[in-house]
Amino acid sequence: MLFYISIIILLVIIVVRINSPLKAFYLIVATKSIIDATWNTRVGPISLISVEGIIMPILYFNLFWNKEIPKYWKHTGWLLFISLSTGVIFGLLIKPGSALETIIKNVNILLGFFLIQSLIRSKEDFRRFLIALMIGGIFPIAVSIYQSITGVHWVERYTVGMLRYDGLYHDSFPVRFYGLFTIFAALIYTIYFREQRKLYRFLPMILMIAALFSIYKVFSKAAVVIALAWVVLALLFSRRKLRVFLLIALIGLTFVLIVGDEITDTTEQLFSKEIGYRTGDVKDARFMLSGRGYQWEDYFDFWKNDQKVLYQFLGDGLSRPAHNEYLRILLASGIIGIILYGLFLIRIGFLIIHYPNDMKLFILMLLAMYIVDSIGLAPGDYYYYNILVWGFIGLFLYNDTLLRLDAEPDQEMTHALD
Repeated sequence: MLFYISIIILLVIIVVRINSPLKAFYLIVATKSIIDATWNTRVGPISLISVEGIIMPILYFNLFWNKEIPKYWKHTGWLLFISLSTGVIFGLLIKPGSALETIIKNVNILLGFFLIQSLIRSKEDFRRFLIALMIGGIFPIAVSIYQSITGVHWVERYTVGMLRYDGLYHDSFPVRFYGLFTIFAALIYTIYFREQRKLYRFLPMILMIAALFSIYKVFSKAAVVIALAWVVLALLFSRRKLRVFLLIALIGLTFVLIVGDEITDTTEQLFSKEIGYRTGDVKDARFMLSGRGYQWEDYFDFWKNDQKVLYQFLGDGLSRPAHNEYLRILLASGIIGIILYGLFLIRIGFLIIHYPNDMKLFILMLLAMYIVDSIGLAPGDYYYYNILVWGFIGLFLYNDTLLRLDAEPDQEMTHALD
């Protein structure tokens, strides 16, 4: 059923794109979480997720030539694309299917530097985009709540002895990802948009609490670290500190009341290996972070001892589940790729310093999430993640007046000059 619904959604997106690229994008954002749930169903050799990944650059191919996007931002996007792609030509010779999938992902990641900045042209466009993003989080949140009530688990996955509520997805990452971006969108909406109707004022806050619950139920160390980083950044960099503090306190207190005393036990169990290493009960540091140290060691030994010298420098173009973005790029794009990726991160840092504005808090929140995920996961394997992260950051950096409270809803935004 979900598969056929997803096919209909994709067809509707294509039809809507003919007359309205922006409305088609809203549909993509609002329904992406549904299509991602069909990961295990394939159309021939590829999944529907890959089909959507092929469709998106085709639908928005013209945006790669948008002259309004500042050159520095375009070049930054191309730098990331090249750093992820130096070895794909070798990958096409080794494993053509896997390398082709990598190319599709990388093209979509590049699209992330053009898509949102090109389509979101006014404060009202941005408001609707945030609403679409919140709608996109409802499906995984609803599934998590359903699981909590009924005890139904389609696939049983455990971490440190705790059963994860992964819903219909292949692992816990999509639930966490959609939950965090729902909170992100709802937070911006609550702070910057003044709803006259009381019900609409409280809906984003209710959604944040529900999203927090769904994230909590996947028992993710990264989610805990990201949430704490977001709270600290919000209290340090928000220009509406009292309002943000009261909002965080209200949501946090409500969440604790819902979850109860178990939050202390589950958090302690979640970080049991890390606590054990600190107290001396766990002797091997590789046990921490769910045993990722062993994976990192194995993959690095493979790169050092088994890869050809050519692949060590340029990569073999194959994306591996290294659970570390830097190591994944080293294997796929080699030393050249990891150097280019480092230059990309430096350019992003310079951009943030060079363009300080009211949205700096949200840029730092996104970067904090990206850095945490790049250590324990591989953001480059999730193109939609990159579309949102770099799309938001580019939009905030180059549209200083985006969220001015005195701006007219339909007032067009002008991109900042290079």
